[in-house]
Amino acid sequence: MPTSLPDAYDAVLAAVHSGRISKARIDQSVTRVLKLKQKLGLFDNAMVDVSKVPTSVGTASQNAAAASVAKHSITLVRNQNHVLPLHGAGQKVLVTGWGAGTTQTLAAAIATHGVTTQRVYTGGAPSQALIDAAVAAASASGQVVVTTDNAWGDTGQQALVKALLATGKPVVVVSVGGPYDLAYLGAAPTYLAAYGYQPPTLTQLVAVLFGAQPGGHLPVTIKGFAGYGTGERY
Repeated sequence: MPTSLPDAYDAVLAAVHSGRISKARIDQSVTRVLKLKQKLGLFDNAMVDVSKVPTSVGTASQNAAAASVAKHSITLVRNQNHVLPLHGAGQKVLVTGWGAGTTQTLAAAIATHGVTTQRVYTGGAPSQALIDAAVAAASASGQVVVTTDNAWGDTGQQALVKALLATGKPVVVVSVGGPYDLAYLGAAPTYLAAYGYQPPTLTQLVAVLFGAQPGGHLPVTIKGFAGYGTGERY
């Protein structure tokens, strides 16, 4: 998802005009999309019956597919100090960072593993006051889980992670959007890429935090840090 669709459109158009992207390459992408639409029958049944949405969206089979995708996608990019998996009944874990619902869901799920959780929601572009509050909570915690989303374009989120790392506490950084945040949070020794923040993903993420085998590999190369296909295991 580009931060500016018009800029992305203009960039592709300029690349075509300059010859950097060929007509054949454009046709390749268009053909792939059209074939998928044809396979799904979208040309024969272009309109949907909205009355059937409640019985055709969020079905058991779809939820099972989402759970399977999440199980095989959570990627352990770094675990340099062997902070993961988390352990220690009675530990206090701070859950902070991006996503009001995300941090709330994570804090509740982590608490079912015999630890006490505290949630300090800082959101996107956190203020210094929110960063200070998270740091204070981290100082009183045994472990920290911090979520990020598009932190590559958010200096506030970058400052939050840097400040949490400076506390000396074990910090687990989890990107719940694209994995590119790692390139801007390079000092983080423990890093998970989740690729999403819907319930099936968060459920599997918590399982991985507490010892389930991470099944994913990076689908991209992150310059200077990790290459395509990277994925550690416990």
